[in-house]
Amino acid sequence: MFKAAPDSFDIITLDLNLPKMDGMEVAQQIRKLSKTVPLIMLTARDSESDQVLGLELGADDYVTKPFSPITLVARIKALHRRAETAEPAAVQQEDEEDFDVVTDHFKLSTKTREAYLDGKEIEGLTPKEFDLLHTLAANPKQVFFPRTAASARLGL
Repeated sequence: MFKAAPDSFDIITLDLNLPKMDGMEVAQQIRKLSKTVPLIMLTARDSESDQVLGLELGADDYVTKPFSPITLVARIKALHRRAETAEPAAVQQEDEEDFDVVTDHFKLSTKTREAYLDGKEIEGLTPKEFDLLHTLAANPKQVFFPRTAASARLGL
């Protein structure tokens, strides 16, 4: 349903234990179609690693069972309120000055932590990968060496 009309959804509450497909995979598919629709994961999976993974896959909130229905409704209202006050992504203009690194084929913004190659967003970068990409792109034609204890003592 979401794939057919992603703009018709105000918010998604997603259970992770689905019969045909894992909810984490569903979340990834949702984020490929829309980066802005608010997404709450609602699940019995309460491990810290599941929570971190869910949030890294694009969930705006992660609620574990058992939960208070009143609290869930409050979280839904808060996310919906934020989504309504945020400027729609389609309306935002991407100026070249919004990017820290711009070439003919590549753009990178440390403000939004987004990188584009030939106009297509590079998805799935970890924070460390993004930082490494920024360092390399911002310093073209430069050679970097791993910092070792010996090189640090020598001031290299």
